[in-house]
Amino acid sequence: MSQESTPARFERVTCSRCGGSGSYSWCSRYGSTCFKCGGKKEVLTKRGAAAARYMNDLLSRPYAVVKVGDTIRCSSVTMGGDVYSFWGKVVEIGRGVQRGASSDPVTGEMIPYESETVTFVTESKRFGRSAYTMFASSLNETVRFAASAEEKQAALAAALAYQATLTKAGTPRKRAPAEIAA
Repeated sequence: MSQESTPARFERVTCSRCGGSGSYSWCSRYGSTCFKCGGKKEVLTKRGAAAARYMNDLLSRPYAVVKVGDTIRCSSVTMGGDVYSFWGKVVEIGRGVQRGASSDPVTGEMIPYESETVTFVTESKRFGRSAYTMFASSLNETVRFAASAEEKQAALAAALAYQATLTKAGTPRKRAPAEIAA
């Protein structure tokens, strides 16, 4: 008798909105897709979501270290307002400063500002060549890099180990799990 191994996953529960069907009330734009789970029938628990964020952080790097040839995760918005993301290979990098002014909410006075920007020109099979501008308050902000299968597996193992150290609320335990059992 062979024992099937279940793939390592972040902690999930059945979607409470749709009851695990993936469907909820119908609308003309999205059909009956449940907005809470996106039709996936499950949602991450707080502990699972914290571990997923941790894994994403492990696979992300600061804008300052991106170089031509790297593949990064880009996101954009369609003319209809839908957000989408894609993997793009960086073919050009530009740095600049955006200058402008915004009004103070109390006095209404216009206050000038400067924001450092980084523009990555990327190429992808699906979207071709496109500019992806990051408005960064610091070049230490991060972007998700494409990773090899080995890097992803190592990050997943580290994130699952991290998940085991979290409370149900997704916060670090004050004591180690071995101490609690003793």
